[in-house]
Amino acid sequence: MKKRNVFLAILSATVLAMFAGCTTHHGNFTVISTRNIDWSRAHEFVRSSDRVEGRDIVHIIILFPTGTPSMFAAVDAALAQVPGAVALVDSAIRSFGWYIPWIYGQQGWIIEGSVLIDPLLASVDMHSTTYLVLHVNESGDVTKREVCEDEFLRLANRPS
Repeated sequence: MKKRNVFLAILSATVLAMFAGCTTHHGNFTVISTRNIDWSRAHEFVRSSDRVEGRDIVHIIILFPTGTPSMFAAVDAALAQVPGAVALVDSAIRSFGWYIPWIYGQQGWIIEGSVLIDPLLASVDMHSTTYLVLHVNESGDVTKREVCEDEFLRLANRPS
């Protein structure tokens, strides 16, 4: 009877260990970004009061991962949530993974932090359409001018 209890205890611990996930805290960062930042304009940046979270997760199907999770992709995912975001401040980054043998699992990166916003970038309407007409002269100099949609279509449809 005693051997059976020991066997059940070992079996239970093994099964619980197989279903357990693991999260590793990799550190806290004052500023982290994957974007080019014009630090000469840092005095204009605004810190958001809300925190955002970015994730990059890959799935493990049977035994095969569907890719490689990227810390950079997690940072990009967090920054993409806020217009004009250039960096995360006071952020924490973690990696995680879990796996049910021969069935399914996940691994990935998670980053959480407050967003540093460049008001100049946030004010740009990304949905507005700008039409540019470029002209190259014989010496190779390029001039450009912004035109309205009607003029652009008129120029685009004229025979050359």
